[in-house]
Formats: sequence, C-alpha cells, structure tokens
Amino acid sequence: MEWHQISVSALSNLTHIDLHNNSLTSPLPCLSNSVMLETLYLGHNNFTSMLDFCFVWTNSLRTFNLSNNLNLVPWVIPLGLIDSSLLHTLDLEATNIIDSLESGMFDWYPSLHTVFLSNNITRPLPLSLGQIISQQLGGGQNETASSHGGPSKARLTPVWIVWALMLGVGIVILIVIIFKRKRYSILVQRWIFKKNNEIY
Repeated sequence: MEWHQISVSALSNLTHIDLHNNSLTSPLPCLSNSVMLETLYLGHNNFTSMLDFCFVWTNSLRTFNLSNNLNLVPWVIPLGLIDSSLLHTLDLEATNIIDSLESGMFDWYPSLHTVFLSNNITRPLPLSLGQIISQQLGGGQNETASSHGGPSKARLTPVWIVWALMLGVGIVILIVIIFKRKRYSILVQRWIFKKNNEIY
C-alpha cells in the first residue's frame, strides 16, 4: 500500500497515528498540518524518502518511531523536527541515517529521555547527546560512532540509579565502621578488665 492512499492532511485534531508493520511505500507525506499529533509510529514499513519540511509545526509530537525502514534513501534528520520540543522518545534504528548530526540537536528536546540510533552510519555524535538522562543506543550491528570518534555501543545509566548505588555503598560502609568501633570498644574493655584483675 502506498501512503498517499491514506490522507491525514484534513485531520488537524489527530493525536495518535500507529501504522507500523503495514508494508507502506512511497515517500513520507507532509505532516505539518497535524499540529495536535502526539505519537507517530511508522516503524517496519518500506518508506523511500523524507522531505525536510514534513514535520514543520508538529509542536505536540512526543513519540516518533520510524525504525526499520531500510528502503529509505540515505538521509539526515530534518530540521523541521526542531519544532517538536516536547519529544521524549525518538526511535530511528535502521533507517539509513548518514552524515553528522547537528551539534546541538539534542538541545532541541529538553524532555528527551530515550534515543535509538543503532544500525545507522552517523559520525560523530553530538556532545549534546550526553546531556540526556537516559539513552539507549543499541548494540549488535551498531555502526554509530561516539562524539570522540570511537564506536558507541553504550547504554547510559539513569542518574537516580547512580545515586541509589552510591547511597547503598555509603550505608554499608557506615555499618562496617560502627561494627568495627563497637568491636574495638569491647576489646578495650576486656583488656582493661584483665589488667585490673592482674593488679589485684
């Protein structure tokens, strides 16, 4: 089925589109009239290309999944997505992204917490990626390069988990110190008692 057979241009109040795994073909159409659109699932289809302006004014977009569209001609992430400042989940795994990503790209999305970019060729990754609390870059056939030029197969740990681990380690250390001090105090008392008995 070709996408142009499905018209969304007149559905300005549409908030959710889920068309994944439908063997859809042709280029992605312009979605800029979908100003209320919050979730867009287009993964596992056969789209061929994407226009730079097809996401202009998608201000409400929060989740965008285009993963596993291997027929897309090599492309770069469209600047039109800069309007989607509420985006929190971005899945572009296996979509033939090429070239470097914009250096401040991830600053566009202050709410972004999950990113999938595996099975693409993008180098280098922008430093702004490191400011996201939780990211998943995938593994396996990942050809994504890190911001320092090396291969990136990392899954960054959320900050709250790090703090919880640090707190747990601190509590264990404190318990060990208290136990040792108590044991030392008992040994000292026994030694004093023994010396007193020797004197008398």
